[in-house]
Amino acid sequence: LTLVRDVVTPDPMAVSSALRAATRLVRDGGRRVVVLGEPNMAWDQSAVSDLAQTLSAEGVDEVLGLAHDTQRSVAEAMQATDSVTPVRLFESGDELQRYLVDNLRLGDVCLVQSPPGRPISDMSGLLVEAMAPNRLYLDMSAMEDNVATFRRLVGPSVRIMAMVKAL
Repeated sequence: LTLVRDVVTPDPMAVSSALRAATRLVRDGGRRVVVLGEPNMAWDQSAVSDLAQTLSAEGVDEVLGLAHDTQRSVAEAMQATDSVTPVRLFESGDELQRYLVDNLRLGDVCLVQSPPGRPISDMSGLLVEAMAPNRLYLDMSAMEDNVATFRRLVGPSVRIMAMVKAL
């Protein structure tokens, strides 16, 4: 699964460019899924229409978003274009996250739109934790044996510091 952050914009050229880049990242029958973000300011109807036409023309596999004004307008505009692309709107970010975790699969590219200045880590962190949570399991008896072994090797006067390293 590849997550790509894109800035929320209705600009057809920018959206097409991002979707073409996403297409190059798709692997083994994966899909292009777009998560619409809420823009910092309201878009006029022509901007909404431009975005809907671009998403339809680029043939994305699915469009997702929250049930906010802009995303509702884009969904309605996509229906008006007779788009076959499914659009799903969710009442909460938790519902959207659950849907993504349950439905994204190996090879998919998820293009996440977010307002300028807002990091993709907001969404990607939630997705990564939900799909592959990090866990640390400690075997305390093995740790005790390891410390005893080091103690024998370095002697009683040397201090030992343990470290846990991620990634």
